[in-house]
Amino acid sequence: MPSSSSANNETDKLSAETLYSDRASNYDTSNGGWHVKLGQDFVRWSAPAPGSAVLDLACGTGLVALPMAAAVGRDGVVVGVDVTTAMLNLAREKKIPEGAARVEWVEANITEELGEVDAVRHVVAERGGFDVISCCSAFVLLDDPTSVIRRWAGMLRESGRLIVDVPTEDLTMQYLFMSVLSTKLGMAAPYDREWVQSMHSLERMYEDAGLVVEKSWRTKSYIPETWYEDKESVRDDVFDKQTRELYVRFAQEGRQEDARIAWRDVWKLGVEGGNGKVYEGYPVYVRDSKSYMMKEEKGPSTLGVAPLILCGRPTTGECKPSPGYME
Repeated sequence: MPSSSSANNETDKLSAETLYSDRASNYDTSNGGWHVKLGQDFVRWSAPAPGSAVLDLACGTGLVALPMAAAVGRDGVVVGVDVTTAMLNLAREKKIPEGAARVEWVEANITEELGEVDAVRHVVAERGGFDVISCCSAFVLLDDPTSVIRRWAGMLRESGRLIVDVPTEDLTMQYLFMSVLSTKLGMAAPYDREWVQSMHSLERMYEDAGLVVEKSWRTKSYIPETWYEDKESVRDDVFDKQTRELYVRFAQEGRQEDARIAWRDVWKLGVEGGNGKVYEGYPVYVRDSKSYMMKEEKGPSTLGVAPLILCGRPTTGECKPSPGYME
């Protein structure tokens, strides 16, 4: 299990604030705008009732918080918390949907500082906690996720839901560039996903926090899936395209040519992990934790780094499945 003593600790990891400040301006539209779709699905999966209180952590540009606000309506409450000023500034500029709850945007660390956020304290005091806490595309950026889950679970109402996603253990293009290649060059990696060994890696965290994990499924890829042939020309074209459009930090830090050379070995790793081809895609594992038990939904397994989305509720209390939640 990961802990604060993980090898990929605060001093070794690329600052989330630095990473997302650089990406803020094109975050919503990058790679076909898949973050927007994932944010909408987060809301569909959690299906907050009108009037609910929602806490969206690592809210970024508001891709989860704003559709949550529309779902809960004027009688609801939505608090979006993020550490990156540039992302929050973009969120604040967006129009709140008509009839939606007002969103309170807060700049703060989503781990240790949450208990000091006035908007969070107010909801916990007045409502007994949040109905939904979400953290989309950010959980593996945290240093001590086990402790974080416990803190977040303590902010849920008795029937509240916690929905989180993490990448799987598969070798996708994103993982090869952001983690393997960066590490090979001695550069700080933005996240630690090495502790994710299977679709079940987060279960113990949830159970330790008093939550019950119930349902799992895997979605289609959020970006067009591509299987790259193991050819030198393909390998070089992929490197040029990816470092030009997405992974620009190698050039920014003067390591582009070093990265190009190191990419040859990283590519081989991707070929081995992809049974002779290198995979690019972003399917999603979804896992739901509530206070009642459901059978795990089984489906075909496909290769790819997919965030494992966990949704949890406290082990006490009664709740029923939401019709809008089922995949």
